[in-house]
Amino acid sequence: MAESTPNRPPVVGIAIVGGVIVVAIVVVLVMMSGDSSSDDSGSDVHHGDTASAPRRDDGTVEIEIHARPAGSISMNGRPAGHTPLTLHVQQSDTAVTIEAVLRGRHFTRLVTPDHDQRIDFPK
Repeated sequence: MAESTPNRPPVVGIAIVGGVIVVAIVVVLVMMSGDSSSDDSGSDVHHGDTASAPRRDDGTVEIEIHARPAGSISMNGRPAGHTPLTLHVQQSDTAVTIEAVLRGRHFTRLVTPDHDQRIDFPK
């Protein structure tokens, strides 16, 4: 009886599986890094829970923004993200405009970033 040699998987199949794994890793890394971003207005944007955020000594304040229903937020006319959202803004006596769009309705608040604060929309 003749011995059969095991079939080796085709190289193309291995390349496809390897490519899928690489893409999955990249997607996970991008999603993980998408939790915080920065824009050139001097504010950092963080999404989600901030209960464990360390105290800052960098001259910024936190503006926590919550909304029911959740919605899109902009600061001084620039998109900032979706609620829940925490903005780290340079401490100042100059008011900034926070706008929420909730189910097509617009709500606006003038906020002076002179201390940490929480903003609830649509109150």
